[in-house]
Amino acid sequence: MARNLICNPTLKGEKLLILRHWLPPQSFLDDLHKAHPDLVIRAHQLKPDEEDQKLPSDIWEDVTVILTYETLPPTKDAAPKLKYVQLDSAGCNHILDLPLFAETDIKLCTANGVHPYVILQLTVLYNRLILQAPDC
Repeated sequence: MARNLICNPTLKGEKLLILRHWLPPQSFLDDLHKAHPDLVIRAHQLKPDEEDQKLPSDIWEDVTVILTYETLPPTKDAAPKLKYVQLDSAGCNHILDLPLFAETDIKLCTANGVHPYVILQLTVLYNRLILQAPDC
């Protein structure tokens, strides 16, 4: 993707599919579109606690990049243009054995390294709340 950003900064011909249990804020999508005006963006909200997600049959068509936790096309043939999968988890053990990643050149990226700062903030907040809480 980095090479594509240098050679194709508008990301013409690329299609991003966001599969999450929440939709990204419109401001995020607007900023992404400003930075890469030719990038086609499709966001699909997954249903919580539904193991077998009912996705539209054409959802994988022409997708080149997917942002997800674990919802992926069943096979490479289902998403023939797929180049990159960006997980929002630090690890990828939960998807490595899927047929999609067997004998393929799809790049897999994780969010390793982005979580420590948030965890630190939550820990500090929690400690402050506990330390400052009145004795009951």
